Amino acid sequence: MLTLLLCLTAHAQETGTPAAVSGTEAGTTKKLGVGATVGYPHQVTLKYAINDKAGIAGYLGANTSIDWAMLRVQWEQDFYNIGDWGFGRLDIFWQAGVVLRIQPDAIGPGGGGGAGARLRFKEVPAEVFGEHGIYGFPTAALDRDLAWIGITSSYGGRWYF
Repeated sequence: MLTLLLCLTAHAQETGTPAAVSGTEAGTTKKLGVGATVGYPHQVTLKYAINDKAGIAGYLGANTSIDWAMLRVQWEQDFYNIGDWGFGRLDIFWQAGVVLRIQPDAIGPGGGGGAGARLRFKEVPAEVFGEHGIYGFPTAALDRDLAWIGITSSYGGRWYF
């Protein structure tokens, strides 16, 4: 699966439609994005844009009842451009990284990834996005209090500085 995503990413970068990029568009001259998401879990997010298609993102959040917290650090890469309009650009992205799930009686490292869609605005340095992912925790076999699998399903936005 990861190989397929990497091939699609390489293909999209080679054949992508050239777009007029504004200097204020997220991921161009404005590299550091700060924002929040709502969903499962609710999170604060920080992203450093390597270029206009890729970046390293961090998320820190908790579920609604705050009985666990999750810290994620991951690579996010656009691989398909859905549309480019005067007001913004809509891309589909994949993500992969590491996660640390913290529960009152257990801590578990893991890894995983997912996919999402992002609308980056051209006249303001901001984006809105939705993401869905699945994460596995291999140490769950050692600690029965930790769930084997975790999911993310959230929607949010970032402002770039």
